Amino acid sequence: MLSRKKETIHLPKTTRRVFLDWLEAIAITFVIAFGIVRPFVFELYKVPTGSMETTINVGDRIFVDKMSYLWSSVERGDIVVFKFGIVPSQNYVKRIVGIPGDTIAVKDKVLYINGAPQQEDYITISTFGTSFTSYRDNMPEFTIPENKYFAMGDNRENSFDSRYWGFVDADSIKGKARFVIWSKVPNGGIKFNRIFHPLN
Repeated sequence: MLSRKKETIHLPKTTRRVFLDWLEAIAITFVIAFGIVRPFVFELYKVPTGSMETTINVGDRIFVDKMSYLWSSVERGDIVVFKFGIVPSQNYVKRIVGIPGDTIAVKDKVLYINGAPQQEDYITISTFGTSFTSYRDNMPEFTIPENKYFAMGDNRENSFDSRYWGFVDADSIKGKARFVIWSKVPNGGIKFNRIFHPLN
């Protein structure tokens, strides 16, 4: 009597099983990306103040590239996120206006870099009144030391920045702000016109 070999029958996966497999793969990728890779590659930050208006608005959540300065230098005009010694746990977002070796001055609210007045189309300045606040609107010329940067908010009259607390250390810069990933208004609605808005 001949014995028959048992055959294993492989049934095709159901659509539901295929979907669950894909879902599992996506979940694993998501966990790896956000739990392991994300802290070294990018970060999302919520902006609670108006010091960078109208470039960055209150309620914007910004995408910060943490790899950018591994192969390039911080440049004038870059919007960066950094920590500062006054409140070490707090992140600040400002625009770099001066790099090491630059001479900086502010005269009647106008920024001067290396003796030349700057045309800054992105800033917000009030045209009302004639009184200027010392150091906010007028600063004597000085030179930025090595490994230091001078940062200012685009909302010049409502920004707590290098005019008040000095230079930003190169080592304290966490990354370059690239774009607004999404934005909310105070009542919880979404500002769709701000989604993926580039930050220049």
